Amino acid sequence: MLVSEPKFLTSPDVLYEVAGKSIALYGYAPEHNVYDYKYAIDEDTDNIFVSFDDNMGILAKKEKQEPIWWMLAEPLAPSSKRVEILVIFLKNIFQAQGAVQVNLELMEDTYKAFIEALPGNLQAQEPSEILTAPIFELDQFDPELRGNKYKNIRSFVRQYHKAHTIEILDATKLSIKDLLDFIARWRMGRTAQDEALDEYYMHIVRENFLGFDTARAVISDGVIVGLNGGWRVPNGGQYYKAFGLHDYSDRALGDVMMIEELSWLKRAGYKKADFGAGNKTLTDFKKRFHPNSYYTVYEFIVESAPTSK
Repeated sequence: MLVSEPKFLTSPDVLYEVAGKSIALYGYAPEHNVYDYKYAIDEDTDNIFVSFDDNMGILAKKEKQEPIWWMLAEPLAPSSKRVEILVIFLKNIFQAQGAVQVNLELMEDTYKAFIEALPGNLQAQEPSEILTAPIFELDQFDPELRGNKYKNIRSFVRQYHKAHTIEILDATKLSIKDLLDFIARWRMGRTAQDEALDEYYMHIVRENFLGFDTARAVISDGVIVGLNGGWRVPNGGQYYKAFGLHDYSDRALGDVMMIEELSWLKRAGYKKADFGAGNKTLTDFKKRFHPNSYYTVYEFIVESAPTSK
């Protein structure tokens, strides 16, 4: 059965309701969370949910002043229809809405199928980023950090806990001002060269972590030094680690935050956790905690193919 032309929903009262229904039916990727979709908006963009028949759809946004679009997550559709609705979406916005560029982020299987199906009037640039996401099987994680494979991590974490008074608190119960101050300290201490998502994180804090199944603050000697949180991926059950931030006040905090997250997930009964796609530096850090598997995500741009003269 052929897929019909899409509807472009721009009214917040409508688009988030329809997007939520689509996510409930077809969601399977980490970013398939209607609140996360809301958090993605900023002063320069508008969210536009691209709706197809049978509650299929695409989580998109567009720059207000330029014909530049983003597709923010995998297509919301049965696996057999995902690439089809993606191609229809792209054809429509390039031909009927004057798009000049679309930024996409796709998992490897969807990316490869899409490249094969790409119509001749469109072209995909080489990926700007090829990201790696680790998956942890929680029944294989040892919170006691026994054995040689955890030796260095165990030393860092234990030394930090001995030197400080540590509390783990529900972040939704804390002062928004204190949490925003923490985000500012995280931003100031950050040395990575990729884009800092401080506005995204501040939006989450101001909305008191709506859409999260858990948000926990690590308090060291009375001060917020870290935030961990995420949600259960729809229709699959595995957890997605949406963020793990710390203020860089101690070099052990990266390890402390990872062990807090893994230990909490195991106690909470989760079986599997997706710790998010990242670049090589971030992936190398996460590898120290011995993930059980990985998947690949491609970030790339689609634009109109040059016309032959």
